[in-house]
Amino acid sequence: MKVVCFDFDNVIADGNVLEKLSTGSRLRDAELYLELILDSTEPKKFFRVVKKIVSLGKGIVFNDIERWFLRIKPMKGAKPALKALRSSGKKTVIVSTND
Repeated sequence: MKVVCFDFDNVIADGNVLEKLSTGSRLRDAELYLELILDSTEPKKFFRVVKKIVSLGKGIVFNDIERWFLRIKPMKGAKPALKALRSSGKKTVIVSTND
């Protein structure tokens, strides 16, 4: 079996999912993203930062998130590429760490 793996943000989807969760402060958002990148090689620190970022979504209504996800546009060529891979018998997976 042959498997092809894609990243989600800016490969399959046009944009970064985490960019939609915002603290309302560009400086604080930048600090969180920098912390995420710098800690990406240390799993414990990385997941601590991810938990901070995920907590930004508290209080958001599920229907709002669902509507937002349905509006995400695929990157140019993503749909035909996935369709061609699947029709040629290859399994496709999408993985995202959002870093």
